[in-house]
Amino acid sequence: MGASQLNDDMQKWLRSAGEQFVRNIGIRTGDIVLDFGCGAGNYTIPLAKSAGEEGAVFAFDMDRAVLNKAADVAREAKIGNVIFLNGHTRVPLKNASVDATMCYDAIHYAKTRTDIYREFRRVLKPGGLLSLYPKHSKNDYPLMELADVDIDEIVGEIEGLGFALERRFSETLVHDNSYTMGCVLNLRTD
Repeated sequence: MGASQLNDDMQKWLRSAGEQFVRNIGIRTGDIVLDFGCGAGNYTIPLAKSAGEEGAVFAFDMDRAVLNKAADVAREAKIGNVIFLNGHTRVPLKNASVDATMCYDAIHYAKTRTDIYREFRRVLKPGGLLSLYPKHSKNDYPLMELADVDIDEIVGEIEGLGFALERRFSETLVHDNSYTMGCVLNLRTD
């Protein structure tokens, strides 16, 4: 589905609200960003706009079909600083190669979250940002591997792997192509 076929919420999100959101979480012009579990690009496009031509976004997902949808939306929006990567857990990027990693509404698919957190740690530069929206945790429509895990447990898992919680906040964001409130965790590598 191209950008012209998106609902009003998503049109607004991709036009301006999403870019403001990712700037508020700390994405800046020139940043190199990994969008882990990018899906159809709901965050990829705003990330690419925020990073600008000086930066880049690696959009990573295990589903080739949704990556193709994200590529279509990026093409239609004339966004050229996105590289689409297909895979499961191992990200084909060098160690300490990205400024920020965003993982929104994807971690509940992981059977072993620690492997993914370690992968985030590996690709992030020292002091790099991990922004996580752990949708479907115990406190937010429990589902799959996060059904019995609360936000504090998730923070503890990540902090035990070389991250420090910088900020925890509720924010309006998108989920399943409409606006919702969600708990966002921003952590930094130490």
